[in-house]
Amino acid sequence: MDLSKLFVVVLLLAVVVQPAASKGASFPGDDAFARCDYPSAERQYDSVLAVGPPNAELLWHLARLHIAMGDASEENERGEHYRAAGDFAKKCISLDSTSSEGFAWLAASLGNEAMEAGGKRKVQLANEIKKCLDRSVALDSTNDIAWSILGTFYRALGGVSWIERQLAKLLLGSLPEGGYTESEQAFRRAIAIAPQSMRHRFELALLYEAMDRTDEARVEYAACAALQPQMISDRRRLAKAEKWLQDNPDHSADKK
Repeated sequence: MDLSKLFVVVLLLAVVVQPAASKGASFPGDDAFARCDYPSAERQYDSVLAVGPPNAELLWHLARLHIAMGDASEENERGEHYRAAGDFAKKCISLDSTSSEGFAWLAASLGNEAMEAGGKRKVQLANEIKKCLDRSVALDSTNDIAWSILGTFYRALGGVSWIERQLAKLLLGSLPEGGYTESEQAFRRAIAIAPQSMRHRFELALLYEAMDRTDEARVEYAACAALQPQMISDRRRLAKAEKWLQDNPDHSADKK
């Protein structure tokens, strides 16, 4: 049984990162991060980390940065950044067990680990990711990144058949519950919080494609195309949205 589709969630690596103003403290490096100048952001964050006591908020900023750096790197260089992101997220949580951002970025890093894991470990990671995301939104219901990751996670679960679930339960361990309905709800929560995030709308469009709701997918892809890219990953999303719209024109007016 191929459970790799469970981890479409790992597309979050780049997907989830947003350059919007951070909640809580700000740090040297935030402006560079917002400009997508990741090397400068890393140097500035590291300089703060080197001279002061451990700071949970700085640590999740670093986790976020390394997820973004991994997404922007060549394939053979990504793993190092994703592992660093996980380490920083875990250190953040160890200092502050109430950090919603720490749990969200840990979920993103675990998703990347799942891509290389065997079947049983994939199922274990699926449950760990779900726990992290549930904790994140429980701590901060306005964390749009956590809701968006959760939406992608549920969308992946929605593609798993009942038979595959039963086989997984028998051979590998139980998968989390949830599917397309929960995915749509989570994406709508994320969009309500951060309507300018291209990622949230793009992922919702992918969900509507999976559900054969083409007209609704068109609405979301068009919304993506109307937004300004904020991250390197958004440039890919924009190109894919525009290509989809070109390949799937709206013929509703022709039928009138």
